[in-house]
Amino acid sequence: MSADPHDFFASAPARTLEAPPPGPPAPADARAKPRRRGVVVLGVAVLLSAVAAVNIHAMGHGSTSTFSAGGTSNTTRAFGGSPPVTTLSHPHRLLPAVPAVAGSGGYVFEADARWDPCRPIRYVIAGAEPFDGANALLTQTLDEASARSGLQLVYAGRTNEPALPSRASYQPDRYGKTWAPVLVAWTDQSAVPRLGANAIGLGGAASASVHGQQRLVSGVLYFDAPELSLIAQRPTGFAEMRTVMLHEIGHLLGLGHVQDPAEVMYPTDVGQADYNTGDLRGLAYAGSGPCSKYS
Repeated sequence: MSADPHDFFASAPARTLEAPPPGPPAPADARAKPRRRGVVVLGVAVLLSAVAAVNIHAMGHGSTSTFSAGGTSNTTRAFGGSPPVTTLSHPHRLLPAVPAVAGSGGYVFEADARWDPCRPIRYVIAGAEPFDGANALLTQTLDEASARSGLQLVYAGRTNEPALPSRASYQPDRYGKTWAPVLVAWTDQSAVPRLGANAIGLGGAASASVHGQQRLVSGVLYFDAPELSLIAQRPTGFAEMRTVMLHEIGHLLGLGHVQDPAEVMYPTDVGQADYNTGDLRGLAYAGSGPCSKYS
C-alpha cells in the first residue's frame, strides 16, 4: 500500500492503518487509546461520508509512540443522497472573519472544500456521557474552535442516531430535508470497530458539490466512552482529553497533520493544551471560505 504523500510519518516502523475497502466510506480520524505504559495514541483525518472521500491517516499520541500510516484520496458516489437546493437572497457571515495570525504557514489544510461561513455547523450528541463534565468539556472545545475559525458551531440537541462505521450525510427521516448535523457520539468499539486497538476517537467532515460548488456539509466526532472514562481518572486526564478534542475538531474543520510539535495538529500529543500559531492560521483559513447562496 502506498503511503499518503502528506503524511510525514509514513516511513515510521510501526502499525499501519489500511485504506478502507470500496463502498460507503468510513470515518477517518482516530485518536488513540492509552497504552498501559501511559502513552496515548491519536489518529487523524478528514471524514469520508457523503460525496468526496479525503485523506486517511493514523497518528501517535504520547511522548514516545511511533507509527506508520497509509493514506488514500478517493472520490466516491454520494452516500445517502442530498437535500433539495434552496437559496438565500443575501447570505452573510454568521460570525466575523478571524484575522490570520501574523506570519505564514504552520498548518496543513487537507479537505477538498471548506464549510460555508454563512450557515451554522449544527451538531448533535448521542450516547451516555462517559464521565462527569464530558459534555461541558466538549462544548468548551467546540466553542473555542468556533471563536478561532469564525465558523458558528451550534448545538442542535440530543439524538438517538447510532454511531455507525459509515454514516449517511443526508437523513431526511431523522433530520429533515437538510444535511445531517455533525454527529458527536460517545460510543465504543462494538459499534465502531475502528475504535478498537489504539484508537479512542474518529472524526472528520464530508464534502459535497452543491450547485457546482464543493463544500463541507456534514461530519462526525466519535469517541470511545469506556476509554475516556479511564483517562478521566488520571491527574492529567482532562488536559489530555481537551487536546484530543481540539485536535479532532481541527480535522472536522479540514486541518491535517503538521510537523511542529508545538501545534495541536501535530500527530503526537506532547502536552500542547491549546491551539498554537500554526493551528490558528489554519483555523482562520478554514473559516474564510466563500459564502454560498445555495443550501
